[in-house]
Amino acid sequence: MEKNYLNRFHYTKSSNLRNFQFKLLRSRIPTNKFLHTIRVKDNNLCTFCKKDIETLIHSFWTCVIVQNLWKCLERWLQSRHLLPGSNGINKLDAVALNSKPENISLGFCRLAARYYIVNIKLQEKDPNISDFLKQLKHFELVERETLPQKEFYNKWKHLQMYSQ
Repeated sequence: MEKNYLNRFHYTKSSNLRNFQFKLLRSRIPTNKFLHTIRVKDNNLCTFCKKDIETLIHSFWTCVIVQNLWKCLERWLQSRHLLPGSNGINKLDAVALNSKPENISLGFCRLAARYYIVNIKLQEKDPNISDFLKQLKHFELVERETLPQKEFYNKWKHLQMYSQ
């Protein structure tokens, strides 16, 4: 579990993303199940599919709407040669529990996708790959200005086809 905490420092310098990853690993991301329990929400159903109880596992993995996002992201990452065709995004990747070392670009994309899922849920919209890629472009623009050139290039070189 300690490696999962340290990965957030390896993948990004963004305090928002680091804070988000910490909260996720500590189960501090509010779900509709919790919000319903404390009477903030009228029901405990998933914001996206509106069929199942919204838990963290459901929010990041078992929801059919979110699984579609992961599948689209998987194909996009494979097209950038960041994810071998035989490998996919699994449950541990989706909920940030995979502590195996991975490519910094791949780790960052997975972290950014989890962050996107939570933020799009707050807007009560369905996640989709084109909106996620717009968010990724925003992160790239910020990091182009804040990271040293070599560090930026090493992180974003596999994503450059999108950024140009």
